[in-house]
Amino acid sequence: MFNIVLVFFLIQLTVSIVLYVGYIRSKKFRPLNTPQNTTIIVPFKNEAERILPLIQSINKSAIAYKKISLFSHFQFIFIDDHSQDDSVEVILNNLDISFQIVRLRNTKGKKYAIKKGVELSSYNRILTLDADVKFEENYLDLISKTPCDALTILPVNMTSKKNILRQLFSVEFWFLQRLTFGLSGFKKYFLCNGANLLFTKSVFNQTLKTRQDANLASGDDLFLLQSVNTLELPINAFNTPQLTVTTPPPFNITTLINQRKRWITKMKDLSSVFGGLFILISNGLLIFSLYKIVNFENIYFIPIGIKILSELLSVNGLRKKIIIILHQLYYPIYLGIILFSLPFCSTEKKWH
Repeated sequence: MFNIVLVFFLIQLTVSIVLYVGYIRSKKFRPLNTPQNTTIIVPFKNEAERILPLIQSINKSAIAYKKISLFSHFQFIFIDDHSQDDSVEVILNNLDISFQIVRLRNTKGKKYAIKKGVELSSYNRILTLDADVKFEENYLDLISKTPCDALTILPVNMTSKKNILRQLFSVEFWFLQRLTFGLSGFKKYFLCNGANLLFTKSVFNQTLKTRQDANLASGDDLFLLQSVNTLELPINAFNTPQLTVTTPPPFNITTLINQRKRWITKMKDLSSVFGGLFILISNGLLIFSLYKIVNFENIYFIPIGIKILSELLSVNGLRKKIIIILHQLYYPIYLGIILFSLPFCSTEKKWH
């Protein structure tokens, strides 16, 4: 049994090394010489308590780049999907640039909100942002110079500097980002995130003719990517820190479970099933190895060390590496909670 465990974790290490190489290759970014007109669409629903960081990020960019008229190249459209809170008032009272708010009379979902924003767009280049993200002041300047022929995948970071538990909630997201850009380094595009996604209006409208996901509440980003892949249109992926937006982790176990449910809803293809099975086997073998160590079979420290090394390659920075080590003990318990709770957890009313 030891050999089986060892071989499995050696395979995991090999995969991590390959993704690390792809991740490094994906960082190449050459900005365009001149800013491009871009419509920024922010769909939201009941985000009064979370949208202020985005507003502050936009305002700081406006102050930093006011002299060069950066904002003349942007159109901001906020689509309110029938919010029940003060989201609209927060935007109106705090955002210092020109913008448009579209208030939907009835709840129609995030996909419809984005589609409505695309219809209203004055420009062919479109950037979607989630309402709870924030970014550095030079982000919009670089976005206006980011190449985009059909679709461009951009980085998203999930982090909470003060709460260790919420940082543990972020680990899966870190792995997905590494997988996204690790594969893109080899020109394989299977994942993206609508919290920071650049595409063209013409391509979006072209994909509507073939997409068949209107009955699914989630997946506006992945289904768009799948359609672009099917149409064999050009895709870029730039894992550049300056193009990164930051989003907060789930606040508690309930929001965590509901977020994972949304992920599962939009990731049902064969590769996702294989990935889920890989995670289950990996954690099962981890528990088995820990059991063997408790029974004084210290040789099992070797495969555990290999597993930890493979996962350390998935993140950058000392803080995240420490969280990854803590994650080894936390994740099997968490995974059990998720698997047990999924059939009984009600669908979350708020979408992000």
